[in-house]
Amino acid sequence: ICVSKDRLYIALWGGSGIVVYDLTKKQFVQKINLPAVQVTSMIPVGTKLWVTSASMGLENASDLQGATFLVEM
Repeated sequence: ICVSKDRLYIALWGGSGIVVYDLTKKQFVQKINLPAVQVTSMIPVGTKLWVTSASMGLENASDLQGATFLVEM
């Protein structure tokens, strides 16, 4: 979980992405899909998010499981 400005970002372990909520309007904004199943954490840097994932416990894990991603916020 991280907060940047008026947005709450929640990593979805087993959900292949991040959900974004607007804290001012108290509503869902979007889901950011990622090519990794187990999204673990993130940190905002400027207008982007560095996002980590894990490959532990996955059978036939692709090369992107356990990768770090840089995505637009």
